[in-house]
Amino acid sequence: MTQERKAPQTPLPPVGEDDEKAHAQISVRFPEHTVIAIENDNRLQASEKIWGTVAHALKAVAEQRG
Repeated sequence: MTQERKAPQTPLPPVGEDDEKAHAQISVRFPEHTVIAIENDNRLQASEKIWGTVAHALKAVAEQRG
């Protein structure tokens, strides 16, 4: 049985913030959660976090480009 680690404390953007910086912050936080999910043998959660990372990174680029 694996020991669960506490989620990382990477700061999140304020609630309701939906700009380039907010999406970039979230796309940095999700990979940290992916590692924890893999360590806990939760492949489904890990894949969701990877998908979220990609989605928010693309949103950040889209916001930047207008």
